[in-house]
Amino acid sequence: MTNILDDFVKKMFRTLTGTEADANIIKRHTSNLEDVGEISFPLLSKCWSAYIDDETDVLVRKFDESDRETTVKELCDSLVYRIFKIRRYKIVKDRAYLYLERQPVYLHAISAVVAQKFDYGRSETLKCVISVKLDGPDTVDDLSALRMSLIKTIVENLLKFVTAKNSDGAKTIVLSQTADGDSILCGAVINDGGVKDTDRSVSDFYDKRIADLRTMSRHRLGVQVSEEHFKKLAEASVALEMLANKPHKCIKIPMDGVNKNSLFVVYNYARLCALLKEFDSRVTRGIYPAIGDVKDIDFDLLDRREEWELVYVYVLQFPAVIESCIGDIESGVINPQHLVTFLINWSSLFSVYYNKCRILVDPRVHLFGLIHARMCLINGLRWVVHNSLRMLGIDPVTQM
Repeated sequence: MTNILDDFVKKMFRTLTGTEADANIIKRHTSNLEDVGEISFPLLSKCWSAYIDDETDVLVRKFDESDRETTVKELCDSLVYRIFKIRRYKIVKDRAYLYLERQPVYLHAISAVVAQKFDYGRSETLKCVISVKLDGPDTVDDLSALRMSLIKTIVENLLKFVTAKNSDGAKTIVLSQTADGDSILCGAVINDGGVKDTDRSVSDFYDKRIADLRTMSRHRLGVQVSEEHFKKLAEASVALEMLANKPHKCIKIPMDGVNKNSLFVVYNYARLCALLKEFDSRVTRGIYPAIGDVKDIDFDLLDRREEWELVYVYVLQFPAVIESCIGDIESGVINPQHLVTFLINWSSLFSVYYNKCRILVDPRVHLFGLIHARMCLINGLRWVVHNSLRMLGIDPVTQM
């Protein structure tokens, strides 16, 4: 899958400098989009000096002139790339902030994820087949070994997503708990004393998590669920906790309690599934009309700031998150923690949206367009989060 946002930013860079570079001087924003726009860049030519020739007459040289408005407008008028078009801009001090047209982005992102489902985020950027091995026995007899096993699982799942079908060559990477120049270091799970935790067995640790979840369910949720359900929740919670930090860093995980961020991710995924199930039920009962072709959805009806951020950051940029996790693996660098951070941030934003916005509103004719637009958004998010959880080795829980 082509990362079209990356391509758009590269085109912007070429327009400004006349050169090609993999530079971060053009920022892609992931929060507070109503205020700062989706993209911004500095308006001082000295900031761009590393990317331009002294003799070249390029657009960035005009930033130090008096009429910056004309220069930024010239850029915006020339930047039409596939689904991206600048709808407005603002200049604050020495920085330009660009705001994208939303309807084409909504349509592209949601159409792509709904059409591709399990394959959304897949690319063929890696041309070499890479296998992953553990340094030592495959037995998971302590928490540090469990963490290394979980890291192996996510790396293998990510590799499936980015490896080309017609790959040339093969390579093996080794995960190890000891520093070795030829392997990727996996930090230990440490105790309160700062040393490797060897006192807690894996089975005892999972049993304690299940017991804590059972207590939480009884005292807070007020519902009775199966032991298999608690087992899945415990496995999800532990995986998210252990993968939340950079692989080479040690991590401390408390014996008591459940990490709320981890559990919240699973809980909000279940919310997505519940909304979709209830919508389908209402369609079956004739309360709502069925959703037709996504191309006919009026996404301009999605006017809440959370809705735009959920699509621009968490649907459109999901393929880029996958790439950031695994793109440097041939250099011995992996970043599975990026996917965990992505899920935790998504969960926080979606929870705000869910609590502020009644999604399945009364069945009034003038509201059906809005209901359909929101349910397309929910369905797109469902596939993004589902694919994220499966790559982390987590069996998604559809109800809490």
